[in-house]
Amino acid sequence: MIDCHFHIWDIKKSYYRWLTPDLTKLYHTFSIEDYKNTTKPFGIKSAIVIQAADDTNETLHLLKVAQNNKIIKGVIGWIDFESDTVIENLRALVKHKQFKGVRPMLQDIEDVNWINNPQFEKIFKELEKNNLIFEALIKQNHLKNIIDIAKKYPDLKIIINHGAKPIIDGDLKDKKFIEWQTLIKEISSYKNVTCKLSGLVTECINKHSKKEIIPYLQTIIKYFTSTRVIWGSDWPVVKLKCTYEEWVDLSRDLLSNLEKKEQQNIFVNSAKSIYNIQS
Repeated sequence: MIDCHFHIWDIKKSYYRWLTPDLTKLYHTFSIEDYKNTTKPFGIKSAIVIQAADDTNETLHLLKVAQNNKIIKGVIGWIDFESDTVIENLRALVKHKQFKGVRPMLQDIEDVNWINNPQFEKIFKELEKNNLIFEALIKQNHLKNIIDIAKKYPDLKIIINHGAKPIIDGDLKDKKFIEWQTLIKEISSYKNVTCKLSGLVTECINKHSKKEIIPYLQTIIKYFTSTRVIWGSDWPVVKLKCTYEEWVDLSRDLLSNLEKKEQQNIFVNSAKSIYNIQS
């Protein structure tokens, strides 16, 4: 298995502004050693660490950690899209072997259309040029804008995080679920878009269950197919709902009806391809 989505953080660092004491299960320092100890029983030998702060200092720290830990096969960082030196900043990060792309924290930006800024065109073109990934940390209401980006930049590798964070409440007749299905179908038609199978368990309104998650999982796999779906744990955020072991077991159970090759695609092959993992 390749874990395409995990975080590490130190609560002493000032740039984790979203981490507050009321998030009792997350308001702790989680180190790379903590992650390796957690994942060792599952044989995780390749993983992608994802930014958790809107600060390039965190990205630089993650790149340093990656240099000293072979388990990390790539870093998805953060850059200030609105900076006058954004291209220079991006090019500086490209020099790091483990740097794989960027993730603006769109879910936390009040203006849902913020990403449509025409000034960002140069950034997307630079990402395309360097074969870098644009990871979309979004909610359902951002999908239309990401569809526009996928259409405009056909060579840009886009990864939808956490299935676009649908509200999983068991009501499949609700217009929100129907709209999410429609948008997932539409965005999947763009072959430069991949969907990350992570974070779904934390979107469950009630206690997570296989029954509630299945319709969302089936929708993602139906339209993206196993060749454009990748698995991630979203550790330690997943701890809000379950343990790492429980999410691994649930994921394997949810995918058990697929052919072995399809399972291998989701857990290993597709990740190797999109993140260009050599070993």
